[in-house]
Amino acid sequence: SSQQHLSTTVLSANESDANTDPVAHQKALNALLIQQVQKSLGGRVKLIWTGAAPLSLTVLQFLRHASGAHVIEGYGQTECSGLSTCQLLRDPSVGHIGVPAHCNMIKLVDVPDMQYFAKDNAGEICIKGPNVLKGYYRDEEKTREVIDREGWLHTGDI
Repeated sequence: SSQQHLSTTVLSANESDANTDPVAHQKALNALLIQQVQKSLGGRVKLIWTGAAPLSLTVLQFLRHASGAHVIEGYGQTECSGLSTCQLLRDPSVGHIGVPAHCNMIKLVDVPDMQYFAKDNAGEICIKGPNVLKGYYRDEEKTREVIDREGWLHTGDI
């Protein structure tokens, strides 16, 4: 497999080369690793879209560097037809879920029991727009639990 080949190549690298010029040696190993990652992805990946949970800074930087692709983080859920927010294509920053999709609005609601307040840019994420479900099929009680009178979906996410 390509993983075995990569491991074998890295492990069999000439130690004297590493001792003579460790920087050049590391650059060569990095180039080999990047080449293997890009090859394993088919060699033509231009965009990687992630969601469900935030990526760690280390993983995000590795994906961007090793794949040579744009890596975009987003946020959403089934009740919103998937996407609710995403980073802009050329946004290299980390630690956020981007801007609201054009089809919805986002607001934060205070969660005093947990000491989260919208004025501090923290709170429960609420979403409203045509992409938000009208209600759960044959379950009005559950619908009332998550969608308020103004039509905001309370995600339960902080």
